[in-house]
Amino acid sequence: VGGLWRYDNDNGMSAIYRSLQINTSRDMTSFADFPMPADYPDFPRHEQICDYLERYVDRFGFRERIQFRTSVERVEPEPGGTFAVTFCSGDGVEETRRYRHVLVASGHHWLPRMPEFRGSFSGRILHSHDYRVPEAFAGKRVLVVGMGNSGCDIACDLARVADRTALSTRRGAHVIPKYLFGVPLDTVCPEFLWRFAP
Repeated sequence: VGGLWRYDNDNGMSAIYRSLQINTSRDMTSFADFPMPADYPDFPRHEQICDYLERYVDRFGFRERIQFRTSVERVEPEPGGTFAVTFCSGDGVEETRRYRHVLVASGHHWLPRMPEFRGSFSGRILHSHDYRVPEAFAGKRVLVVGMGNSGCDIACDLARVADRTALSTRRGAHVIPKYLFGVPLDTVCPEFLWRFAP
């Protein structure tokens, strides 16, 4: 439970780095029927998000309905509005079940996309998906390409240990603070943030 929020999860697809905090506030991220614990910080760390998801599953009693290490091979619509869903378990056994509804939530953080650059570079190139801790960059000159949430977070993380850290972006961007007058910005004016969302 927790999927990509689980640091170094067992499927090897997690892009979580050690210092990661969620960039939306605790209260705006919580499920309406199960608030995050009041003792969590305004912007919880990845371990806390995993713990919260574990508690949610236990609170609503659907852990036994989760099938891990199973891939969905096919989803086929059937007459009458149902769907035939074919699964393949870790041991290679296929099974088909029928459902009234199907939700596909494949995510976009599990597969890193590497841009192509002209020219050559003899240093180390690392995608943010594979970044975990800043210590490996101590005393080095580092260029972080991209000014998304991960790029900005990682640049800040590296700036503490690297000899020099630079952040490169294709075009200008708005850097919006997490807090406004000491309160998480997304709780004060959530509609403001959506205007600037990429």
